[in-house]
This record gives sequence, C-alpha cells and structure tokens, in this order.
Amino acid sequence: ASTSEPYINCFAELANVHHLPRPYQDGRYDPNGVRREFLLLHDIMDGPKDFDEGRALQRMRERFGPGCCQVLRLNSLSSDPVVVSDGYKSVGESDEWENMGPVTPFVANELSKEYGPSLAYVEDSPIRGACLSPIDKRAIRRYVANMVATGLVPSVERRIANLNTTVTNAKKGVKNVIKSFWRKPKESVSSALSDASGHKNDGNQSNKLASLETAKYRYDSIESQTRLLADTLFLMRDFEAALGIYRLVKDDYKHDKAHLHYASVQEMIVLCMFMIDPSKYTYDVQHSIETALYSYSRAADEEKDDANPAVRPSKAPYATRLATRLCLALSSARTICEGKQMEMADLLASASSHETPLGAAVLLERSSSHYYQADMIRKYSFHMLMAGHMFRSAGQERHAFRCFAASLYVYHGERWGELRSHIHSALAAQLFGMSRFALAMQFYAKLIGSAGGGRVSVRSQQKFLNHLVEICRDQKADALVAVDRMGYNPSDGRDNAPQLSNDFQQIEISNVGFPNVDDSSVRILADGRADSLASNTMGSSGTGDESVWQDMMICAESELRASSISSSNDANGTSGEESNNSNPANSGNEMIDRIISEIDNEEREAEYRERQKRKGNARTVEVRSTSEPITVSFTLTNPLGVDIELTEMQLVASLSCPKTGELQSNEFSSSDKHDDSSNAKLWKFHGSEKVFESPVFMHQHSIDSDVSESSPVDNAGMPYFVVTKKTVKMTQSSSTVASLEICPLSKGDFKIIGVRFKLLGEVWIYH
Repeated sequence: ASTSEPYINCFAELANVHHLPRPYQDGRYDPNGVRREFLLLHDIMDGPKDFDEGRALQRMRERFGPGCCQVLRLNSLSSDPVVVSDGYKSVGESDEWENMGPVTPFVANELSKEYGPSLAYVEDSPIRGACLSPIDKRAIRRYVANMVATGLVPSVERRIANLNTTVTNAKKGVKNVIKSFWRKPKESVSSALSDASGHKNDGNQSNKLASLETAKYRYDSIESQTRLLADTLFLMRDFEAALGIYRLVKDDYKHDKAHLHYASVQEMIVLCMFMIDPSKYTYDVQHSIETALYSYSRAADEEKDDANPAVRPSKAPYATRLATRLCLALSSARTICEGKQMEMADLLASASSHETPLGAAVLLERSSSHYYQADMIRKYSFHMLMAGHMFRSAGQERHAFRCFAASLYVYHGERWGELRSHIHSALAAQLFGMSRFALAMQFYAKLIGSAGGGRVSVRSQQKFLNHLVEICRDQKADALVAVDRMGYNPSDGRDNAPQLSNDFQQIEISNVGFPNVDDSSVRILADGRADSLASNTMGSSGTGDESVWQDMMICAESELRASSISSSNDANGTSGEESNNSNPANSGNEMIDRIISEIDNEEREAEYRERQKRKGNARTVEVRSTSEPITVSFTLTNPLGVDIELTEMQLVASLSCPKTGELQSNEFSSSDKHDDSSNAKLWKFHGSEKVFESPVFMHQHSIDSDVSESSPVDNAGMPYFVVTKKTVKMTQSSSTVASLEICPLSKGDFKIIGVRFKLLGEVWIYH
C-alpha cells in the first residue's frame, strides 16, 4: 500500500525467496521460475494526500522492470453520480458490477443509504469493498484482464513449450525408451541428505535451499518436470495430452518405489479418463483406482509408527488422508459408481484401516451405503455398526447412536440373538453416556433378560446391572418414563395402574425375563394338607386316591343340599308326594330318594366340568378355606454370568369380597405414602411355622369402580390376604426352585397373578 514507507523496500523484501511457500524452499518447485507482479494500492481516503501515481510507477519500473508493475486507486466513492467513460471496452463483459451501488447487495441488512468514507458494518462484520466507486471497480477489472492476457497466459504457454521440449528430449523416442531399461532407481531422501551434509555451506541462497531440501524429486529432475508438464496440461483442460504424459512418468515412480508419487499419478490418470469419457476407459479406471489406493496404503505403512501398530493413530499419515480424499471423491461420482457398488464399498472399507477413528467412521458409513445400494443388507448393517464404534472412539456420541440405531433393524429374528444383544449393549452404553437415561434403561432391561446377555463378558454384565440400578436410583423421572414406554402385557390389565405423582410412585420393571421364570413349572399346593402329611407319625404317609376324596365330597354336598331342600319344604308346607314327583328314585324313603337325586346331579355336573377342562374351554375353580396357607413353587433361572440376590420376593394376587363389595390387590407398584415397616402386623397359622405379613403396594377399591380410584391399605390394617417374603441368592447361570406362601383371610374370588422381588435391593421387578 502507498501508506507503507518506503514501499519500494517492502516490495524488494517480499520478492525474496524465503517468503515463498515451503514447496519452493524444499526443492519441489523452482523459486526462480515464479513470475512476480508488483501492485501498489493507494487508498484515496486513508492514503497520503500528496501521492504522485506517475512518480510511484516510475520508481517501481526502474527497480523491478517495466512489464510487472501497476498502481491501483481504491475507495474513491462519492455521493455524486459519476459517469464511467475511460475508453475501456471488452466484448462479453457486463457492467453490472460497476453500476451496482454499495447498498444494493445488503438491502436485507437495512444499511444506511448515506455512505461516508468509513467502513459499513453488518452484525459487527466489516463489509469489504463498500467504498469502491464505479471507476475503482472498472480499474480492478481492467488490471485483472491485462494481467491474464499479457502475463498469465503467455507464461503458461512458455512453460508448456519449454517443458515439452525437455520431456521430448529425455523421455520420448526409441532411444530414450531403450535407455529407460537400464535406468537406476532414485536414491532415497535420507541418503541424499547425508551426502549433502558433507558439503560446506558457503552462505549462498541456493546452498541454503539445498540444506533444507527434503523432496525426493527436485524441480530440475526429469521426473519432476514431466509431472509439472502433465499438471499444466490438465490445468489447461488438455486431458488427452495430460493422460499421455502421466502414463509416461508413472513407470519411473513405480521403479523408484515412490509409492506416494505413483499413487498420485494414478489418481490423476483416473481424473483424465473420467473427464474424457468414463465409459471408454471402464476397466482402466477401475484398475487405476485400485492401484492408487494400494500405493497409498503402502506409503502409509512406511509412515506408520511401528511402536504400537494395533492402535489407531491420533493423526493420520499424509498418504492416508490422500487415500481418504480419493475414496470420498469417487464415492460421490455416480458415473464411476454405477453398477459397481460392491467394488466401491470394498475400497472404502479397506481405506479405513489406516485412518483415525473419525476418518474410519466416515469411510465405513459411506461404504455401508454402497452395500445397501447393492442389496447386501447384512454387510450394510455390519459396517454401520463398525462406523458407530469408530464414532464413539472419536467422541462423536450422536453420530455413534445414529449408526447403532440404523443397524439394529436388520438383526431382528431368532438367528441374530448375539448380534442383537451386542447392538443393544452398544446403544445402551451410548445413551447412558449421552444422559439419555430413559432410552438407556429400556436397552439395559432387554439385555439383562436376554439369553445373549450371558455371552458377553462378566464385566459388561455387571455394568448392565449397575447402570440400571443407578438410573432407577438417581434418575427417577427418566426411569418412570422408561417403564411407561416399555409398557405391559395388555392381557394382564396393568395399563390401568393408578396415576400418582412421581414422588410416591415406585419404579417396577415388568416382564423383562430376569431372572427367567418358567411358567410351566408353577405348582400350587395347599400348605395345610402338606404340613399334616409331613407331620403324620401314625404309620407312613401316602399320596392317597383323588377319586375317593371326590366321591366323599359329592356325597357330603348332596346330603347337605337334600337336607336344606327338605327343611325348606317343611317350612313352606310342601307335601312329600309333590317333591317325589321330581325325583326319579323311588325307595320309599323321601330323604334317601332326594339324596340319590342330588348325587346324580352332582356327578353329571362333575363329568361336564371334566369334559370342559379336557377341551380347555373352561377352568376349574378350586375351593379353599380361609386362613389356609397356599404354597406356590416355580423354577428360576439366572441368565447372566454374575451372582445376584433377590430380596423381598413375594406373590402378587387379588381378592374380591362379595360381602363387603371391595377388592384388594397388590398388583400395581404405587403408593401415595411411604411404607412404615415398624407398624407392620405379622400372622402365623395352625400347622405352619412360617411368618406372614401384608404385601407391599396393597390397594383397595370397590368391585364396581375403576382401578384408578383405589386407595392404599395400611400395613397395620386388616388385608384380605397375607404373604411370606423371602430372599433368594443365585449363582451365575444357575437354576433354583423358589417356594412362596400366600394365605387368604376373607371369603371371595382369589386370584394369584404373579411374583415380584427387588433386584440388588434397589429395583422392583414383576413377573
């Protein structure tokens, strides 16, 4: 800028080689082959008022030459309209930019229409070029056009001509082809540096550059010049000529085992064939792609740290990043991928082996999409699962969850139990780390009850239980949401549970299969009869005959019913002859005939109930007396490989009493007050040494009312039934038979519904 004093010295300093990019300093490009343009910018508003444009341009030309110097005036915007008439005309150029006012592009930002010499601001960001006048814009356009026409294009043409002459003399022709057969491989960089270190550095600029040299192919080598010619032709869109030059130099890189250079040339060959006609070079394109990726992988192996090869690098090698870029570019090219989805997916998956976790995740996810398009659903799911693990290793929690969830649907079914459990465990850990506790609890509940849970490590299984208990203990609101989402079996009617506040509602997980309860092993036995048989000291105990007991019951009930009918007839004054007309038996004794008739009726009803029971159309209602303990036994199986302890195990039941019109049940795990076990009442019954108490979550409501209108039953009150509570300890992958007792205290319809217990003393589980 004209404000820099002295600007001639500034230009001279900027022209020094050490200000050029690193490729010009390490020997890859010729620092003296760069065309330099010297442009001096003069700000009308902030620059010196006595600036002499002619004098400045003359001084620049005297120092740097006449064809590379220029001066531009900027920021000469004024409020008065200015007509642009400098004689500059160009065919095909639009004057829209010059005639566009500074306010026009920023109308949406509601800028002021009055512009001063200062910069305008939009949301604290300066607007570049807001003070350029139409004359300034025309001057900029004219400078760029002249630089391209008189500087850039001729320079490129001279470069192509010079390089083409050099390459033709060194690489083309029969003589050069024969000489290439005896070409020696290029020395490695390390040996070249060791040789150069023996020479004395005399302070020359070229020697300084030589001391910094790290390039295997210097800019003055024939390989480097051939590659520069091919790149220049590609830049000028002469793809046919560029393809021929790339093929000319690729064998040199291959013989020198310069894997990175060889892979780069193969990549450029693919681009040239793609720009010419991809359908014409179908096989060559695929072969060059595979060769490029293989060479990139070999170059990455040379850069990889051998100290710990099993661990993915925190920073990918340069060759690996080039391979990743190539794979992603090819994956987005529909012309190349069409009909070759499997090949493209395999290339993407193989390129991920040297990448960082994040780079590998991107490549694996992209490869899974190609497997999906190729109808390889299981490979799609597997690579999506691997991408999720890579995203998790890279700390991208949300992307990991997205990949795990996408692969879950494929593994539904009995054949994929282990994979499904693996995905469930990955999702659960991912959601737990993201503080999505409700969803995490759902997956943990599935894991602890699945058969696949026993196939993961013991440490993981213990983590499942600990996280489940932690969520229920510390995140009660989320745990209640998870229980509500998991739902219940519609046939058990548990969706009608009373709605209470979260402060008093208890967390209970229903039907998760942990531990597994074998419903076919359930046995019910009247506890009193069992104890009487066990305590019989008069001879040996036996099972007896059930038919004899049924005959005795029929005779006793028939005699009682006949006696009741006879008493009612006497009270009503009905004669014996009228009642005998309805009895088929005629023994001469009215009472005996009535008893025989009632026995026949009872036997017919018993036969009908037995036939219905065999058909499965009806269930026989068992008759038991009140205060008679009933024992329920069943088989429990621990599917995990860790020891567990189940506390407060008790039966779940309901009893409706027609006399009071009330129903009591402990089916729903909710209470509007905290349990007070200090006032709990205990029961003992004749013939049994077991201690009974009121079950937890006991509620009472009218038989005709809805469940939501139920109220809790106090522990010190009188429940309709009582239960025993036990603690069961189970070793890893073991089975045991649990026996629980329940005793009805009131008359009515009594139903045993299920069992509940506490896991690790924290979480209620219901079956």
